[in-house]
Amino acid sequence: MPARHAAATRRTEKTAQVSSAPMSSKRARLRSWLVPTIAAVLLCAAFWVLHNQPQAIRYRDLQAALARLGPEHLLLALLCCAANYLVLSCYDQLAFVYIGKRIARTRLALTAFIGYAISNSVGFALLFGTAVRHRFYSRWGVGGADLSRIVALNGITYWLGLLALGGWALIDHPHAWLQGQLAQRGAQWLGLACVALVGAYLLLPLVRKSPLRVRGFDMRIPPLPLTLA
Repeated sequence: MPARHAAATRRTEKTAQVSSAPMSSKRARLRSWLVPTIAAVLLCAAFWVLHNQPQAIRYRDLQAALARLGPEHLLLALLCCAANYLVLSCYDQLAFVYIGKRIARTRLALTAFIGYAISNSVGFALLFGTAVRHRFYSRWGVGGADLSRIVALNGITYWLGLLALGGWALIDHPHAWLQGQLAQRGAQWLGLACVALVGAYLLLPLVRKSPLRVRGFDMRIPPLPLTLA
């Protein structure tokens, strides 16, 4: 009887393995064509936007507008653009300090520049920026979990800066459209709310030590010096 029971158990396991094999192969085939299909659709959408958007712009008008600016203004614009990408690359530098991995700063800066250049030009920043980072960082020993932490911290860093600057602007320098008494007060309250969110995030490392867990994914709270940076 024990031998028969063991044989029946082995047959059941083999049947389960055989039935699960087609499912896994179907999933593999689905993934093999789904990702390229999505990429092709997004690429076609980008080409469609690029084809339709500039139709109202004439090359001569663009050339005349650039000529009116003067070389000093164009140089200043290029310098501001370079400074902007330098600041953006610091997001990745801070993220690697956060995950505790050491990679050459020049590599991180180049990867961040490529990622932001593509995502800012094409759109879909989360999709294309993450894809570029995965391409480079996976070769340097960064796993999927750490890549998710890098992307999350980059987003948090961006929104901290946006909320801080936006809040200060709404409190101190509201737009001319918001100069009315009621509108200005509403803008100031909104600015205070933005600054309060930044302050709450700065206080978070002081009141919570345990990491945040979302469906098995752990992300520890960045320490205060890193948050201030």
